[in-house]
Amino acid sequence: MNISITKNTHPGELIPSNKLGFGVYYTDHMFIMDYSEEKGWHDARIVPYQPLELDPAAMVFHYAMESFEGLKAYTTEDGSIVTFRPDLNAERMMNSASRLEMPPFPKERFLEAVDQVVRANAAWVPPYG
Repeated sequence: MNISITKNTHPGELIPSNKLGFGVYYTDHMFIMDYSEEKGWHDARIVPYQPLELDPAAMVFHYAMESFEGLKAYTTEDGSIVTFRPDLNAERMMNSASRLEMPPFPKERFLEAVDQVVRANAAWVPPYG
């Protein structure tokens, strides 16, 4: 999968790892990919964190279709950045999409997207210890 990357030219201030909290601080980059019946999943990209623009007719407002899958990236003792069981997160995301009658996002694409967005946000991954 080809993922275009637009680096954030105004990165946020890094927060000390002992102050981090879920849903409180946001990294500098996010992953976006479009879907259409004609093309399937396409135009994968990592962009600076920004508000999403949604059309008032977006189905999420009418049918509340949403799937969320969070996972953890952390630094190991040797300084490597790893994720915790991303393959299981990919499976859960595919299962959620299936139950919601949404087009599933292929596991291998999910894993590649996670890898790339974690790399783009490496400065935000807390240090080991």
